[in-house]
Amino acid sequence: MERSVILLLLLLAWSHLRIIGGREAKPHSRPYMVSVQSKGVHVCGGALLNPRWVLTAAHCVPPSADVSRMTVVVGLHRLQERRDTQSFAIRTACPHPGYDRRTMEDDLLLLQVGMVGARKRCQWGSSRRGAG
Repeated sequence: MERSVILLLLLLAWSHLRIIGGREAKPHSRPYMVSVQSKGVHVCGGALLNPRWVLTAAHCVPPSADVSRMTVVVGLHRLQERRDTQSFAIRTACPHPGYDRRTMEDDLLLLQVGMVGARKRCQWGSSRRGAG
């Protein structure tokens, strides 16, 4: 019985390492996908919104994390292969104001990356495009 439980737990853990029914993307066909890393280790994926902002999940970067020691890596196809990639320092982390760590509600985080200079203030708000 105990051996069966251990085997079941191992299978469940292994199943979370891949996307069921998914397939590998063509190399470099998703240039907006990034790896959010801490000390060179992949923490979470993210999406490049523009050259200075990345969207990821708020649970990926705990409030106690020192984001100045984290990077965003662009151009990876496999985490183990670092050829033809670019790394950018994270300047600011802006969690969604409604983010709740217990319920994972509003699990969104904006990361300001790149350029040296003044940090942009975090401000989530509604933008009313086309109004008026």
